[in-house]
Amino acid sequence: MAEAVQIYRSYLGSYNGIYALYQGRVNVATAHLWDGDKDEYNLSYVKKMMPGIPLVIIRIGKRKQGFYVQKNNPKEITGWADLKRNDILMVNREKGSGTRVLLDEKMRLMEMTGEGIEGYARECKSHLAVANIISRGGADIGLGSELGAKNTRGIEFIPLQTECYDLIIR
Repeated sequence: MAEAVQIYRSYLGSYNGIYALYQGRVNVATAHLWDGDKDEYNLSYVKKMMPGIPLVIIRIGKRKQGFYVQKNNPKEITGWADLKRNDILMVNREKGSGTRVLLDEKMRLMEMTGEGIEGYARECKSHLAVANIISRGGADIGLGSELGAKNTRGIEFIPLQTECYDLIIR
């Protein structure tokens, strides 16, 4: 009789998931980490974070990442450059999430730091949490997946980038 395999799910974020894989705490992780210098997802992070460890990377899908804004987009936000405005209040994802890495990489390429954005340090652990804050008027802008916007009333989604979502197996 075959032994049952136990599966546990943990919400670590992409970067932290790969780190857990490297430490041997997990056998499988998902990731969507954008490298702004190479304009590619995951491979450069996995190569640097998993040296000498045999693994398989399987592309399991793609999805849109973009800004969540309040219904009717009262601040007329259109893209990444709006992060430079001083009239924008942001809500952010947590360090280690693929969404946060995307934002930080885009800001690095625009020669920006989070210190110039009001609300940058306010972190949430999910796309839905970010979307809900925006829908209640608690912030003007947040980055998240298109699905998070579809599941939240009172917000609009401004698509910015198609990201690749990969399964990484030791």
